Amino acid sequence: MRALNVLREETVMVGDHTIDIHAGKRVGLRTIGVLTGRTKKEEFEEAGADNVLNNATEICKLILPPFLS
Repeated sequence: MRALNVLREETVMVGDHTIDIHAGKRVGLRTIGVLTGRTKKEEFEEAGADNVLNNATEICKLILPPFLS
């Protein structure tokens, strides 16, 4: 975040495994799990993911302001 000069509030951790969710939560980020067949929805929910998406194409709809989508 420092290298990109972005705030924690502007940052989202996206991953396809629960370790990604745990890593994001550990540093206080909003987290998104993406179902790629590697991890089940229930596992993401148990790990504390803020959102679980069926595929990566849904990320922009979720995080971009309405005027940019």
